[in-house]
Amino acid sequence: MKNIAIVNLTDISSYFYENIKGKKQIDIIKTYSENLPYIDKIIYLTSTRDLDCDNLIFYENWNKELLINTLFNESKGYDNLFYYYGDCPLLDKKLTEEMFGDHINYYAEYTFADGYPYGLTPEILDVNILEALTLLAQNQKDKIDRNTIFDIVKKDINSFELETKISEKDVRLLRVSLTCDSKRNFNQLLRIINSGGTNAASIIKILDEKQELLFVEPSYLTLEITKLKKHNTTYLPERVNSSDLMNISDLDKILAKMKKYSEDVIVSFVPEYEPTTHPELLSIIKLITNKYNFELFMETGGIGWSTELVEEVKNNNKIKIIVTLDAINQDIYTSLRGFGQAEAESLTHTLINNASDRIWVQATRMKNNEADMEPFFRHWQKFTSNIIIQKYSDYCKRLPDLKVADLSPLKRFPCWHLKRDLHINSDGFALICFYDTESEYKLGSLLDDNIETIMERKKDIYIKQINCNYTKLCGLCDEYYTYNF
Repeated sequence: MKNIAIVNLTDISSYFYENIKGKKQIDIIKTYSENLPYIDKIIYLTSTRDLDCDNLIFYENWNKELLINTLFNESKGYDNLFYYYGDCPLLDKKLTEEMFGDHINYYAEYTFADGYPYGLTPEILDVNILEALTLLAQNQKDKIDRNTIFDIVKKDINSFELETKISEKDVRLLRVSLTCDSKRNFNQLLRIINSGGTNAASIIKILDEKQELLFVEPSYLTLEITKLKKHNTTYLPERVNSSDLMNISDLDKILAKMKKYSEDVIVSFVPEYEPTTHPELLSIIKLITNKYNFELFMETGGIGWSTELVEEVKNNNKIKIIVTLDAINQDIYTSLRGFGQAEAESLTHTLINNASDRIWVQATRMKNNEADMEPFFRHWQKFTSNIIIQKYSDYCKRLPDLKVADLSPLKRFPCWHLKRDLHINSDGFALICFYDTESEYKLGSLLDDNIETIMERKKDIYIKQINCNYTKLCGLCDEYYTYNF
């Protein structure tokens, strides 16, 4: 038997060049690769020429079709292919050998692990599957990601023999990525390693017993840039105890601190107010996406858009738009949002025509519009597959209970928003979370205070939640299980 390993190093971050326990990560991945079962050759896929490796395959811009074609061409003459990302310094040799044993014993064409944290296992392919995958990947010019192989297999999943190595304890819910692709993942990885995490068994034990290690730098930042409206939406609250507009110079200071602390956050504006009411919206968008290179998710009711704003969305790939329409039926729309349905729908079509992959149509599902959900979905399905049916929130019991169904888990766990989000009101104060609409739980000012101190205060609240100790606001909340990024 003769196997090949293909290591993906196409999108490595600066953290890949940091040592782990005194070892270079490239040396760690080489050692793992050289000890794979029946390994005969190791190839490294890269977008840079400065790696200290033999057998480099370099392309400046990789896509899905190119990746699969490369795997197919390079695997000719071999029996099996091990494929994995090279910024995963905790790939588990023993677990890999167990997977390979199953792959051979059960005559699998594609073997993967499930229920483990990402970064412990490779994907294993019988090279004979690759010819079929090249057909499924034809004209797939999208950027590759860590799910590319499985996503392509899923296109015709019943045609392939799959084998899955399932973890005894399913930790997918924790969304842990044992990778060096960002500051938050790298720091989390180091915390796990320093706590004794060396392989799958020890890491899963640590994740179960030391959940405080999973508190990370924020990946999602919500901002109150305006408290002015176009619609009087009946199912959303008012935000109080803060200014009507966020000052753009204050926003600049806030974003500068976030850039230094988190490096890569996704920014979103609150849904209760219309972002087009801010007189400096275009400047704000450019500040977020150009100066700080953050992605922006902007939720809008679709009213008051200028030609310049539409053009900015068309040309700026960092902007993603959610148009909240809530109903296709005119009477239901009017009861929920008031006027402007025709204008909002017209804008939606314009945005889809100009930037279809970055535009979502949204309805909040509740008792008031439940009868319209299927017609709403069927109507917009003609124009886009990006349709969001959002859960209704009563904002910690501050609004009537209009939920159609209770989606909350049987057993509560620590809040995702505490763990990964940060909410800033229009005066620059960090709050406990997005749902603190009255600014009751202030953690500190992003304009005046040290962000590390603010995050430590937030972490203290998170640790209390691990021990089932909740603030009054958190105790009334059922959004702890909803997840952004």
